[in-house]
Amino acid sequence: MDKVFSNPDVYCVRVPFVNLGSGESNCYIVRDGGDCLVVDPGAANEVGMRRVRNALFELGVPLGECKVFLTHTHFDHAESTRVLFPEGTCVYVSEVGFEERSPIRAEAARELFVRRMLKMGATLADAEEYSRNDYEPTFLPAGAFDYRFVREGDEVHVGRFAFDVVEVPGHTLDLVCLVGRDGAPSFTGDEVIFGTTPSVDAPFDGEDALALYMEGLGLSGDGSQRLALWRSDGKRVFGASGMQSERFGEKRFFGSGGRQLHVPRGARVQESDELQLGRVDARVQMADGAVGAGVHEHDDYRPHGDDGEWLQHVHWTLPGHGEGFGGQTLRSRAADIVSRKLRHCDRMVATARECPGIGGEELARRSLTQKDEAAWRAAPSISRYYSMLEAFVGVRYLENQGKLRREEVDGTWRFYAC
Repeated sequence: MDKVFSNPDVYCVRVPFVNLGSGESNCYIVRDGGDCLVVDPGAANEVGMRRVRNALFELGVPLGECKVFLTHTHFDHAESTRVLFPEGTCVYVSEVGFEERSPIRAEAARELFVRRMLKMGATLADAEEYSRNDYEPTFLPAGAFDYRFVREGDEVHVGRFAFDVVEVPGHTLDLVCLVGRDGAPSFTGDEVIFGTTPSVDAPFDGEDALALYMEGLGLSGDGSQRLALWRSDGKRVFGASGMQSERFGEKRFFGSGGRQLHVPRGARVQESDELQLGRVDARVQMADGAVGAGVHEHDDYRPHGDDGEWLQHVHWTLPGHGEGFGGQTLRSRAADIVSRKLRHCDRMVATARECPGIGGEELARRSLTQKDEAAWRAAPSISRYYSMLEAFVGVRYLENQGKLRREEVDGTWRFYAC
C-alpha cells in the first residue's frame, strides 16, 4: 500500500490480474475523517483481495464501514466487490453497469459477440475463443448491497470532500469518473491510461462506442459541429448523439460529451429541456420513427459544444492502471490516444480501398497488425481478439462517418471504402 495523495488521504493498493498478460490495477482507498471510500477493489484473486484487506486493517477501517465506488464493471476493477464486502455495503455504480453484469445479459452478450465475429469472417472456433476473451465475470447480485446508481451531475462525498460524477461511455458504456473539487484528485478508471491504449467495447445495443469515447474526451476527430436542442426556461438535460438503448423503462442516448439523457419511456421531452443530440440523422432514429424521445426534426436546433469540458477541471488524476499524473498530462495523453485510434481508422479505410470487398478478419490483420497470415495465426488468441474488437468498433464508427460501407455476402461482411 502506498500513500499517493494528501488532503484527502488516498492510498493505492496494486491488485494483480491476468488478461492479455499479467498486470496490476489500482484500488484506491480514500479517507477523510471517519469516512472511507474504496474505488475499484479489483479482480477476485486471493493475492489481490488479501492486499486490500490488509490495507484496510492497517488503516483501522473495518470492511463493513467502507463505501465502494466502481468506475466501471470490468473484472480487473470490480470483480472482488461481491466477495470482499459484506451485504448492505454502499456501492456506487452506473445503473448501466449493474444491468449489463447479470448472468442472463452476459450470456446474451456472449452469443451476440460470437455472431458478430462470424460476420467479421472468423471461424466458429475462433469466434467462440474471442467471445471467451470478451466475457466479463463481474456479477453484482441484486439485493446484496445498498446500490446507489450514479449519473452525470451526481455528487459523492468523502468527509469534507466532494467529487462530481461524469459519465464517459466508450471504453465501457458504464464508465463513470469522479472529478475532485478544490484540489482533490480525480479517479478516472481506464478512460485515459499510459502504457497501452484503452480498448473500446462493442456495446450490446449497437452504440457507436468509438465516437462516444472520443466525444467524452472532447476530441471527436470528425470536425462536425455539435448541436443542442434549446428550450425555453434554460433547464438543462444532458443528452447525446448516437444509437438509442432502452433499459430500466427509460430511453437513453449515449454520446456527446459522454453524457446520457434519461427520459421515461413514452415521455415527450418538454419545452423546458435542452437536449444535446449531436448530428441529427438516422443514427438517432427510434424504432417508432420519432427522432429522440418525442423530439422531432422540426425542433429548434442550435450549435452548442462542451464535449470533454470535465477534463479542464481535473487537477490530478489517479488512473485505473499506472501512476497518477497532472491535468495537463491527462489532456495531452487523451489527445494522443484519440490520434492513435484515428490513425488506425485511416489505415482501415486505406486497406479497404486497396482491397475492395475485404473481409473483417483480413481487414483487422492487414490494417491493425500488419502481420502475414502465418504470424496472425501464431499470435495468442487474446491478441487477435483485441485486434478484431478494435476493427469491429472502428468499422461502426467509419460507417457512421460515411467513410466505409459493408455488404453481406454468404453470411459474412465485405467492406468497401466510400
